[in-house]
Amino acid sequence: MKLESGNFLITHADNTATPVTLRKDGLVIGRLPSCDIFLNHLVVSRIHAGINRVGADYFLINLSLKNTLTLNGRLLAPEEVDALADGDVIQIGPFALVISRQSETLLLFVTHQFTGDVTASTSRRLPALGDLVPQPPTAEVTDVLKVFWEKRTRDKEDWGTALRPVGKPMPGKAQINWRPTNDLRGAWRGGLFAWTLLIIGVLSVAAFYLRPQIFAPAELSNPHTRASLNNMEAGFIAARPNANSCTTCHTWSGKLEDACIKCHQASAFHATNTIAHEQAGVSCTSCHSEHQGQNFEPRVAAINSCAKCHNNNNHQLYNGKSVSTPHRGGEGYPAEIGEWRWEGLKPETAAMTLDVTKFRDPADTEQMRRSKEFHALHLYRVAPAPGMKTDAAGAMSCSSCHTSFAPLDRETPRQTCAKCHSGYTDSRTGRALIAEKEANCVSCHVQHYYDRNRWNEYLTASTESQRAAAIAAQIKQLNGGTTNQQ
Repeated sequence: MKLESGNFLITHADNTATPVTLRKDGLVIGRLPSCDIFLNHLVVSRIHAGINRVGADYFLINLSLKNTLTLNGRLLAPEEVDALADGDVIQIGPFALVISRQSETLLLFVTHQFTGDVTASTSRRLPALGDLVPQPPTAEVTDVLKVFWEKRTRDKEDWGTALRPVGKPMPGKAQINWRPTNDLRGAWRGGLFAWTLLIIGVLSVAAFYLRPQIFAPAELSNPHTRASLNNMEAGFIAARPNANSCTTCHTWSGKLEDACIKCHQASAFHATNTIAHEQAGVSCTSCHSEHQGQNFEPRVAAINSCAKCHNNNNHQLYNGKSVSTPHRGGEGYPAEIGEWRWEGLKPETAAMTLDVTKFRDPADTEQMRRSKEFHALHLYRVAPAPGMKTDAAGAMSCSSCHTSFAPLDRETPRQTCAKCHSGYTDSRTGRALIAEKEANCVSCHVQHYYDRNRWNEYLTASTESQRAAAIAAQIKQLNGGTTNQQ
C-alpha cells in the first residue's frame, strides 16, 4: 500500500505557537519535543498518536499502550485505526484536537483544558450510542498501522557513532527501541576533557625538559652528545657542540636540514649538497640518519650508504628517478673505445681545484678539455701509490699508468685505478673507514665540496695546502665574509 503525503495546518487556541503548515508522510502527536504536535502533559505518551493519509482520507492511529485516546468520545484501543472527517474531535488527556477539512488539507485546532461541549461549534453530528459499535476495518485501513511502523523503523535506524555506540534495535515496538531525548541524557562534562588535556600537557612538557631522551626512538651518537668539541673537532666540522639537545636540531619552525647547515659551518667545513642529490630529494638525514645508538657514526654510515643506495636492487624512486649500480659494477674507467665518458670537473669542484683548471684552453674541444683535466688531476697533484712506477724525482708520470704509447696502452690504466681508488683510512684518526679492497666512491665523487677532510690520502703536500686555501676562501664567502671558529 502506498502512503501519500498529506497537507496539515496546525493552530493553537491559546496562541502559544504560530500556525504551522506541514507537508509530510505522517503527523506525529505526543510529549516528545520532536513531535509535530507537542502536547506537554504527564498523561500524554511520548509518541501518543499518528495521522497518515491513504488515498483521499486521513486516518488516526492510537500508538499509546498506557494512556487513553478518544475520537468523538469513543475510546480507541492501542494500535486501533479510524478515519477522520470534518468536525471530528480527538481527546488526548487535557487536550482536544478539532478536525476540519479544506479540500486536500487537514486542519487541526488544538485547545487545552477545555470544559463543556466542544462539538457545539462543529458541523458534524456526534454519533448516537448505538452507532459506537466498532465496524470491522477495511484492508486499506488495517494497512495504515503497518505502513506507520515501517516508516518509524526507518527513522530509528541510527546505530550511533564511535563516541556513542548504540546496538541495533530489536524488532518490534518494545520500549527499549526508543532512544531517550536530549533532556534525559547525561551530558559529558567539559571540565573532564579540559583537565585531562591540561595534565597530559604538563607531564609531556616536564618530561621533555627533564628527560628528553624518552621521546627519541634511540640515543644520539657520541659526536652529538658531548657538551664540548674536542681538539680534533674544534672549528673543523662543527661550529658548536650539540650537547645532547633536542631543540638544537628539532626546532618549532624550519626544517631539520636547516639546523644541520646552521651548525656545520666551521672554518674547514661547510654543509653542501650536490645538485644531483638536491634534485633527487636527498638531504642530510638521508645519509646521516641519527638516533641509532651512542656508537653509531653518521660519517661512516654516509660513506657506506653510497653502495647501499646506488645498486640495481634498489627499486625506490627519487623524485621519479631510479638508481643503478654505478660503472656497470667495474672500476669506472673514464674512457671507452677511445672516447672520454667522464664529463669533466663540475663547476663546484673546479672552484676547489684551481691548479687543474689553469690548463684549460678556450680553443680545446670537449674531448681535449676532459683529457687535460683528467691527466692534470693525477700527474701534478697525486703522489704515487706503493708499487707504481715513478719518474726520477719519485713523482707520478705517464709511465705510472701506461706501459706503451705507440700504440697507446689503455688496458694497464684500468688495472691501476684500484690501487688508489680503493679503501679509505682517516688521516686524523688512522681508522680504516672503507676496507682495503673495496671501492672508494668518495675518492672521485665529491658530496661536500667545502670539506678539507675529504679523501686526500695521495694528495701531495703542495696540492693539499692549495686546496685548503681555496676551500677556506669559499667558506668565508659562504659565511658572509666571516669564518666561524670554535
